[in-house]
Amino acid sequence: MHEISIILAAVNARYSHTSFGMRNLRANLGSFRAASVLREFAIRQSPAEIAKQLLAEIETCPTGTKPLIALGVYIWNRGHCEEIVRRIKSEAPTTLVVLGGPEIAYDYEATMLFRQCDYLIRGEGELVFAKLVADIAEGNLPTAKVLEDKTPDPMLLASPYDEYTEDDIAHRMIYVESSRGCPFSCAFCMSAQDRSVRTFALDDFLDQMQSLLYRGVRHFRFVDRTFNLSAARVLQVLDFFYAHAITCQHEENRFARMVLHFEIMPDRLPQKVLDKMTLFPPGSLHLEVGVQSFNTDTLAAIGRRQNLKATTRNLQFLRTHTKAEIHADLIAGLPCEGWDSFAAGFDRLVMLRPQELQLGILKRLRGAPITKIEQQYGLQFSEEPPYEVIRTAHMSGTELLQIKRMAHCFELVHNRGRFPETLPLLLQDSPFANFMALSEFIFEKAGRMHGIAYYTLVEYLYAFLCRQQRIPEAQIACALKNDFYRKPGRKEYLSFLDTSRPEVSLESELAN
Repeated sequence: MHEISIILAAVNARYSHTSFGMRNLRANLGSFRAASVLREFAIRQSPAEIAKQLLAEIETCPTGTKPLIALGVYIWNRGHCEEIVRRIKSEAPTTLVVLGGPEIAYDYEATMLFRQCDYLIRGEGELVFAKLVADIAEGNLPTAKVLEDKTPDPMLLASPYDEYTEDDIAHRMIYVESSRGCPFSCAFCMSAQDRSVRTFALDDFLDQMQSLLYRGVRHFRFVDRTFNLSAARVLQVLDFFYAHAITCQHEENRFARMVLHFEIMPDRLPQKVLDKMTLFPPGSLHLEVGVQSFNTDTLAAIGRRQNLKATTRNLQFLRTHTKAEIHADLIAGLPCEGWDSFAAGFDRLVMLRPQELQLGILKRLRGAPITKIEQQYGLQFSEEPPYEVIRTAHMSGTELLQIKRMAHCFELVHNRGRFPETLPLLLQDSPFANFMALSEFIFEKAGRMHGIAYYTLVEYLYAFLCRQQRIPEAQIACALKNDFYRKPGRKEYLSFLDTSRPEVSLESELAN
């Protein structure tokens, strides 16, 4: 038996995120868990800095032990991982590097990451990683470089929830899962590769949620691909959390409000589930709703089974009769979806009044079935992460760039909730046309869509609404002032709204 030191390393998109995958790996290491540590980083840190910290960790491993680093590779951290692995293998070549994650699970053979790693684990890795560690400790190094166990039985897996620290609970997102897999076959989604749905024993799962509640967790982010597959199961989970949500309302700590985040299919909400959702306090339910498209030809092309009438009806009910916060998704660049179709779908979804509407650009995720139909529908993708579509048979590259700019504009003005009084001026008639014109206006003035200060954004909004929408200036100024000064303590003076100053062209001021 050889001594082994295991470093589970995660490069997260931001500090507030936690690596659920690495916690699952650590929880299932059995007797080797004590020989492991979890080290998490954020993408804002440089690869050199992260590699330096990991190399320092390797140097502290007890003499005679075999160091092993496990690293999860995702679409957002691939570049970081490449540099980290290169530095580790260059400066500590005897360190075993084990990779996993969706960004290295497919089309990996010619990649630098695969060439430099010692082992690659494809699929769900808890059990196969634990076996690999045991084999290494016993001196039985596997001869195969690629190891795989796609669908472990959830009943065989140890719970990862004890791996959350008190600091995690106090400051970071807590991810949980009650099921794995997805029965649908949407071409853009990696989950279409494995359509088996496996559920964790519900009584055990709720016991674990109770334990997290006792430890102070109040924000639960479910990673289930489609939470609402079983109405009976949904009702049991909602019943459990509803009792605690009511209790949390009466806690003195203002941060104690219960928040549940679920990813749902909007057409699979029977009335008894909708009725249960009406009982939850404001802000307790965050529902991520994958609409993606209202074009029936598009839905057929990507293999997405969705009842659009039920989708519309359920979203209307949720906004009218519940206090849930709706985060709806729409994807640009899908097959058979042209400019006019996408604009109509956008306007239709905006009229259903989700609190957030996320406009995404179609991506060619590694392993997703979209690769099988890209030639048929003229889909051309970037070769660099995040592999966004750059043109289709129905939408030009210029149009996709315009939509991408508009998506960022919509995020700034609509999704962040900073303009409740001004928004109605932009949402009248055609929201798509208005926001497209606004985004082009801002891009023309600023030459960019990112890094625009809030004060400057207000100034652009005023100029645009005055010039483009032909709304009375007094009405525009009143709405913008109310929105701007809504935040307590804001003292900046909106000089461009001062009607007492000498007449000056706002266009000329913006140009300067």
